[in-house]
Amino acid sequence: MRMPNIKIQLNKKLDEMINTGSSKHIAKKNYKDFCKANNIKVNPSKSAFVHSFKTLDAYRQVIGEFSNWLKKEEPEVWKSKDLNKIDKNICYKYLKYRESNGKSPYTVSKDMSTLNRMFNLALTKKEGNLKQRSYKNIFRSRGSKEMDKHVNLKNYKEQICFSYAFGLRRSSIFGGNYAVKDISLIEKNGRIHCCVIEKGGKYREAPCLKIMEDYIRKNYPKIRKVSVFNIETDNFYTKEQFKELYKANNKKLFNKYPGRIDNHAFRSKYANTLYLEYLKAAKSGQISGDVYNGACGGGVAIDYRGYNKNIVLKVSKALGHNRPSVVIEHYLRE
Repeated sequence: MRMPNIKIQLNKKLDEMINTGSSKHIAKKNYKDFCKANNIKVNPSKSAFVHSFKTLDAYRQVIGEFSNWLKKEEPEVWKSKDLNKIDKNICYKYLKYRESNGKSPYTVSKDMSTLNRMFNLALTKKEGNLKQRSYKNIFRSRGSKEMDKHVNLKNYKEQICFSYAFGLRRSSIFGGNYAVKDISLIEKNGRIHCCVIEKGGKYREAPCLKIMEDYIRKNYPKIRKVSVFNIETDNFYTKEQFKELYKANNKKLFNKYPGRIDNHAFRSKYANTLYLEYLKAAKSGQISGDVYNGACGGGVAIDYRGYNKNIVLKVSKALGHNRPSVVIEHYLRE
């Protein structure tokens, strides 16, 4: 029987991973058990299957693009039809090619993730000398959407970076009754926060992502240093105190933010980045014991739909939501 080409083999391999409609939580648990039994490092966000049609389509796109490149740039490997000949060096060569052709760090990350999945490699940007993600290209990080075709995202880089830094809703950037002003920014316990009143009239002080603090300090230097006085809520102001202060200050930070921009995408990235930040802090003991509980072989317990519930609750509070299930389904899994 004639051996199919590499592209067909990869798509067939992907077909065997499809498990849409089944429980991703159970699949992750089975994957974790398999890794422990075989002394393999566990990736807590991974299962042995593909559960989303969106992810499936993304993988197929990468497979097609990689196969076309392989056929042109590595003809001997292509002609061999041997998947085992596709090693780290070839994959890094492809990723560097993608980077040199103007693909964003986020696109390269998507490519790398797919190659890791299809060839069971452990590719990293550090090892491959690839560009890391940063706030400087966050506005290029998202997939193209129909609504974005009539707006130049580069013209709204400041609004986008601010939204990503604090996970704010659109109304807090522009158009809402309490759209951000200089007075909205405070620093408490060494961390920058943004005071907002958003959906349902709820007040919160959203923490800035660590990777964005230098950007915020540089571009918005009027940050008040305050002391936390309400231990229960961890807020400096009450809602009424903030309202009075807000009314006494006039100038808003932004005077435009088109509705065609998919602001939810930046809140989603904020949620994922903050979750990983808290997870890392918990593993290193920087966060109190209610989050770090010594489970999972000395790590952090993955005990709620594939996530650590206590950390999800912290992210939920930062986003202005009450239910952790909403944060997982509409932010962390996007």
